[in-house]
Amino acid sequence: MEIHQLKYFICVAKLESISKAATTLHLSQPALSKSIAKLEDELGVLLFDRSGKRLHLNDRGRLFLEGAEKALRELDSAAASVSAEAGSLQGSLSIGVFGMQNDAISCIQRFMQENRRVHVMLDARQRSITARVVREFDMVFYPEGPAFGGIAGIPYARNHIRLAVPASHPLATARVADLAQFRDDPFIFMNTTAGMYEQSYQLCVESGFSPWVRAVTSSGAAQQRLIGAGLGIGFADAPSYRLSERTTAQDGAIRPSTAEAPAKPCRTTHSLCNATDGASAGKATGRSPDAPAENPAPFAESPSPVMAHQQVRLIELRSGSPEQTLCFACRPLHLLSPTAREFLSFVLQHFALPDDNRVALRFEGN
Repeated sequence: MEIHQLKYFICVAKLESISKAATTLHLSQPALSKSIAKLEDELGVLLFDRSGKRLHLNDRGRLFLEGAEKALRELDSAAASVSAEAGSLQGSLSIGVFGMQNDAISCIQRFMQENRRVHVMLDARQRSITARVVREFDMVFYPEGPAFGGIAGIPYARNHIRLAVPASHPLATARVADLAQFRDDPFIFMNTTAGMYEQSYQLCVESGFSPWVRAVTSSGAAQQRLIGAGLGIGFADAPSYRLSERTTAQDGAIRPSTAEAPAKPCRTTHSLCNATDGASAGKATGRSPDAPAENPAPFAESPSPVMAHQQVRLIELRSGSPEQTLCFACRPLHLLSPTAREFLSFVLQHFALPDDNRVALRFEGN
């Protein structure tokens, strides 16, 4: 049994798909299937229940996954200790990035540039996570909200919500508007995490109308194209800002100030999750996060309110529009490898957050 077999098995176990795992690991599907079959042959048991192209861990597979992850953590710990003596950090990191997380990707990119011997597996699939799933990663970045309930994390940034409309829309030239002004427009809703569609719909109801749902999609690129084609309007994320106090301009739009607000433990509250596709990172392993993503963030920020393709415009919602708090969380500190501990310290420093004993207490429940 070799180390790479364990890494391949863990990746397949988490993704429950040979094709997705092969893409993540940059392997051919036949080679990965052969490696998993060889591992099962060496152990003398089947680790997965097969159903068509889908794989599901069985009881023996879950038991082996727990042991494999523990073994790799201990190997990483030993490698990191030796590297520390030599003055260079190495090991591996498993990072989950969910929702609008451009700041998180920038942080990960900087860490990888400064620690080129650290192997990173970056999972940017759009899905909900629970406290149990947090332990699958060394660290997760996620938007606060019902879809991510039960996770004890630390907030590091906030963003508020804007409206994306076709350039041909009668209100496309407005910089600020009330959501109620769009009561007669068809909406293109996103549904990439649990509760996203419902929360977007509820925002319209709270503004005094039931929206006309023209389409629901899990692809930010599809939403952008449909809006650009004049088939509807949708919600988009504004640029995030790091725990700033809000100020309200004379036109009623919310603007971030430069004052830093103190970080507080982040538990789930009502928030609006919005249209993003994998935080512009895609799934990757060991590659630079600035590489092109399979599904880029749909509403990338530009200096003007006109979108890059000149077909969609972004409009600020007036004072009272919902904000989205961006958080990060990890396993309890005693379960982190030395490499993961170094990354945690790096993240805290990157976002100018205090690194003290209270940090350990915040993650104990994960």
